[in-house]
Amino acid sequence: MSTMKTITTGGREREAFEKCYRVGPVLGKGGFGTVYAGTRLRDSLAVAIKHISKDKVTSWDACSGHRLPLEISLLRKVDHISEQ
Repeated sequence: MSTMKTITTGGREREAFEKCYRVGPVLGKGGFGTVYAGTRLRDSLAVAIKHISKDKVTSWDACSGHRLPLEISLLRKVDHISEQ
């Protein structure tokens, strides 16, 4: 489950997400969000989908002129590291 995507829940972004992924059952819940099992539709890859409410995000970062949660920024920086 190393593929990472950042999707906001508004309008066209949500529609694009729903065309690419199917959300499954809840895997876990925490103080900041909920993690769901999911499937990437183009290749049936099992993924984890984390939903975090914007009001729970406490730290932000900038990437390519966009503001995004620090957690996502950090994940993007290590996404290239392969599992061993």
